[in-house]
Amino acid sequence: MLRQPMTAPTQQYDPNGNSPTASAIGPWTVYGRMQIKKIRVESNRLVVEGQRIGMKFSDHAKLLVPTKLDEKVRLEISLSQPVNSADQVHEIFSHLFVFSKEEFLASVPEFWRWYLTKYLDSYEEDGTRLVFKPYVPENIQPKKASADPEAPKDGIFHVGNGVTAPKPRYQPDPDYPAVAKREGFVGHPVFTMIVDKTGSVSKPVLVQPAGLGLDENAYQAMRTWKFQPATRNGQPVAVEVNAEFTFDLY
Repeated sequence: MLRQPMTAPTQQYDPNGNSPTASAIGPWTVYGRMQIKKIRVESNRLVVEGQRIGMKFSDHAKLLVPTKLDEKVRLEISLSQPVNSADQVHEIFSHLFVFSKEEFLASVPEFWRWYLTKYLDSYEEDGTRLVFKPYVPENIQPKKASADPEAPKDGIFHVGNGVTAPKPRYQPDPDYPAVAKREGFVGHPVFTMIVDKTGSVSKPVLVQPAGLGLDENAYQAMRTWKFQPATRNGQPVAVEVNAEFTFDLY
């Protein structure tokens, strides 16, 4: 697992993992993982060549699974001095790759962390294998509306018992990621989000992923959505609701 899921097929780094030619950062489910095919040690650099490994949600297994992509990736790491041991190479690699579950969770976008914290069972062999637990839909449904007429302490209501649902005013669909299209991949990410008193979206949380970049595109679209706010007793209130996306190839 790379610390920075950069989109460029060839990437340059210094020995500390800094990239003087840093490219755009993409979804970790497309650009975050690579299968190393070859490591070459030269006098002034390390060259690592491999294949990108995507992550996609399996509707059958109900978890994220790896999938080989057709994209190659090459890392060129400049050296300040020659390396002469595997330990030195591993130290350099520690600046480019994420070797622990804790570092991995810290490296992903915040909206991913609820799902990964809950369902990533283990981060085996320094991240070579990601082992997930099956997703359980009933565990992530928004709370039912409270019958208590008092406002909740966090100020976040749920639709029902006098709280009306927010109504979309501006709700563009997300773009279909090119990699997912090439792979013929369809998916259905599910988020929870807060629609605040002004009708804006905040705190999106991914609760069922799709992978291969679908989740990031859904997230970006969702952040632009606008609603007529939910109301309670005629007054606008913030509510937590689900947002489900469907990426299908027709």
